[in-house]
Amino acid sequence: MRTYQWCARDELADRFPRPSGIGAAGLTPVSLAIMMAVLPRQKRGAALAVWGSGGGMGAAFGPIIGGFLVQTFDCAGSSLVNLPICAVGIVWRCSFAGNT
Repeated sequence: MRTYQWCARDELADRFPRPSGIGAAGLTPVSLAIMMAVLPRQKRGAALAVWGSGGGMGAAFGPIIGGFLVQTFDCAGSSLVNLPICAVGIVWRCSFAGNT
C-alpha cells in the first residue's frame, strides 16, 4: 500500500482513486447534456465557453489549491471541501435546470 508523508493516515486516497475518477468522468457528459437540454440554441455557445473555461481554471488552480489544503489541514480535512461545493451545485442545479 502506498503511503505519503502528509497522508499517512488517509487510506481513502489509496483505496478509492478509481471510483472517484469514474464519478468525475460521468459528470462531464451529464453536465453537457443538461446544458444542451436547458439552454436555448442562441445561448449555448456562451455557456460552453464558460463551462470550458471553468474546466481550464480547475486544471490550472486545482493542484495549487489542493496542495495548500493538504499542507494546511491534511488529506482527510482537505477532502471535506467538496461537501459544501457539491451541496451548492445540487441546489443550483435543482433551481435552474428543472426536470431534465
